[in-house]
Amino acid sequence: MQAMSGWGDRRQQGGGRPDNVTPFRRNGGRQPGHSSSPPPAINLPPATKVVALVLVVIHVLDWISGGAIARYCVFTGLRFSLHSLITLFTYALIHANPGHLVMNIVSLAILGKVLEPRIGARWLVIMLAMGSGVGAIVHTLISSGYLIGISAGVGALYGVALPGAKTGRFGPYDRLIILLSILFVAVSVLGLMLPILPGVAHAAHLGGFLAGLFMSHRLIR
Repeated sequence: MQAMSGWGDRRQQGGGRPDNVTPFRRNGGRQPGHSSSPPPAINLPPATKVVALVLVVIHVLDWISGGAIARYCVFTGLRFSLHSLITLFTYALIHANPGHLVMNIVSLAILGKVLEPRIGARWLVIMLAMGSGVGAIVHTLISSGYLIGISAGVGALYGVALPGAKTGRFGPYDRLIILLSILFVAVSVLGLMLPILPGVAHAAHLGGFLAGLFMSHRLIR
């Protein structure tokens, strides 16, 4: 997620216990007889793969078109218009550069791997959208500038996953999720208080994280 001061800046499962079942799904966790060891990291759940692929394809198409997609999708602030409401979510599809994209996809892969089997594909996508929307609103209230990137949506997934990781819901991934969540929040808070990592939308990150944390108790049992 990056907050841009000007348009030119843009180029810069653990075990399957019954208590893991989310109230929005009839089944959760692993099926009986499934191996207890985690599968290879590349073996991602379907919705997580699709979201990652969509982000890559859009980034390539935007590069080929000279930023034409970004010019329509980027969030530039809240206004009384349909386009402004649409860009509350579409800005998450745009990334500043390959490094920005890869960083978000790696986080998405880790979180999607542990969350999608528990909350389902529908709620994974809903939380990405909710985190992006809430993040954009919080950014508008606290900061300024353009928004691009799915970091606020990823922040929402961190918020959903953190309470479950603290109670051991994700087995070998618990410590990693706790560490990454703390790092995500700490950098965002420090970025709001100190002049570090300029151009990064710290307020949007925190907004997304808080949205996910609010929903966590309903999605992870």
